[in-house]
Amino acid sequence: MNAKGNDGCNALHHLCENNSCANLVDAIRILILCGIDVNVKVNDGSNALHYLCQYYSGPNLTDAIQLLIQSRIDVQRKSNDGSNALHYLCRYNSSSNLTDAIKLLIEKGIDAKEKDNEGSNAAHYLNQYCKRSNLTNAIQILIDNGIDKTEKDKNGRTISDYLNEDTLKKKMEIEFARNAFLGGGGYGSVFKGKLGNRQVAVKRVELHRVNSKEEALMLQLDHPNIVKLLLCERDDNFWYYALELCDASLDKLFLKSDNPKRYNGAMPRRVDVFIQLASGLEHIHSQGFTHRDVKPQNILISKGHDNVDVITIKWADFGQSRTVNERGTFTMGSKIKGTETWFAPELLKLWMLNENCRGDVRSDVFALALVFGWLFLYGENLYGSSPYEIEKNIIRKDPINMPKIDSKLRDLYENDLLTKMLEDEPENRISSADVVKQLKSIKEKVLPILFKSIYQLFTRQFILFSLVETIL
Repeated sequence: MNAKGNDGCNALHHLCENNSCANLVDAIRILILCGIDVNVKVNDGSNALHYLCQYYSGPNLTDAIQLLIQSRIDVQRKSNDGSNALHYLCRYNSSSNLTDAIKLLIEKGIDAKEKDNEGSNAAHYLNQYCKRSNLTNAIQILIDNGIDKTEKDKNGRTISDYLNEDTLKKKMEIEFARNAFLGGGGYGSVFKGKLGNRQVAVKRVELHRVNSKEEALMLQLDHPNIVKLLLCERDDNFWYYALELCDASLDKLFLKSDNPKRYNGAMPRRVDVFIQLASGLEHIHSQGFTHRDVKPQNILISKGHDNVDVITIKWADFGQSRTVNERGTFTMGSKIKGTETWFAPELLKLWMLNENCRGDVRSDVFALALVFGWLFLYGENLYGSSPYEIEKNIIRKDPINMPKIDSKLRDLYENDLLTKMLEDEPENRISSADVVKQLKSIKEKVLPILFKSIYQLFTRQFILFSLVETIL
């Protein structure tokens, strides 16, 4: 019951980060009755109360907080960055019960005036991140409990500065039209929009569906092959994310020629596409994350800005991503995330058995090999044509479509790279960093072949030109 993952989380932490749990209070009570330790802290120093204040915005928020406090959780516990539960509540939570939750935490012993390691107090966070209609009431509660409106945060701004900014700001910086719809799914909708003079993609997510982990991850990642998060804003109903606007997703490459959504623009050579993808994935893994939803739909093609004619391939959609430990593994929780036909064998087996265990970043590497194969095969999966066939053959270790790849490409890629990426056991599988190294080695082999082809073409054209001159 008190077993912890390598990130320090136990069952209570996972429960408190589940914003969709309608009977959260009863579920917490059952865990407590079963003997779970409410004061277990995770690796970043936070406890279950921090998790609850960060992730749960449902109607039972105050009841859940009250239950944890009654169970003698350390209310004044601070995470490694000096944040208490009140800081987490004011920075992340979008509950309609926000003011009641603030009152409860202060009543139970948290000092409203406390600052984190960077010098911000709860009111600074509230002003910076909360745009709800009850913001004024929430701020007044904090002021009544001793917060100084003239105290500056790490950015040198006071509560009054934030309030004045909100009063003067007549509209958000992010602009979009609802008829400029680009796509959508369970996570929200994406529209074409503007940020200043720049064209952007605007991802709109309902407040109760917001994944704060995705936002934090994208702000941390900084790499040319990862879509850049430019700005976040919110109103009473939605969070809006301004992202780099790209031209198409990779899955639009092989649509039928008469499909208006087909991407018909230029593309880099395959080896350069592969290097860009592997470099972006290596960066994600090096920052302590796993993508968990590697597939063509989550890879974007960008022609660049400012008339720069450079095609860049970028990773997108980090809604399923998770942090990993120093060994590259993580606790997956009770449900396997992602798309089944792009699963590594270890995930596919767990998904079929509905079991829970630790995940591994090298599951991303297997899926990346499927993307490479998909590009070689012009939109076909290495393991088959139907979901059932693909899943069956992944389990059987039988990439039945491998022989369809051009023989010259197979000579370059199959044994040197693809086979290493498609290893059945993750511990035997090549890492994303080694994929980059291997691709660069393959590129060195490709260049002489390319130059030879160009030379032969030039020679043939020269001979033809000379022949025509002679005839004339």
